[in-house]
Amino acid sequence: MSALMDKIYDFQCEEGMQRQDKMKMVQKAGEDIRQFVKTYTNIDTHDLYK
Repeated sequence: MSALMDKIYDFQCEEGMQRQDKMKMVQKAGEDIRQFVKTYTNIDTHDLYK
């Protein structure tokens, strides 16, 4: 996961994105990954930390 976040960060810096837009992008990436895991494994990643 940290490799993905590093690449997102690099991309955001190259694009000169504003802080608010960076936060929205990372939030959306997390939601998309959670949905991907749920779809293909039926695991809700939020349940892993209860």
